[in-house]
Amino acid sequence: MPPRVGVPEGISLVFLLPYSPELQPAERAWPLVSEVVVNLLLASLGEMMEVVAEWCLSLQW
Repeated sequence: MPPRVGVPEGISLVFLLPYSPELQPAERAWPLVSEVVVNLLLASLGEMMEVVAEWCLSLQW
């Protein structure tokens, strides 16, 4: 049995369903991001983060 984790005073836990996109607004962004990197061969995680960051900035306009 795993050890119990203490919850600090003033914090309450909210258990979400395993898949709850309506409760996780970021879920709607993944299709937009994945289309940018799906067919790229990137050398590192850092390079992927740069590509995604540039794409996210372009979505702001």
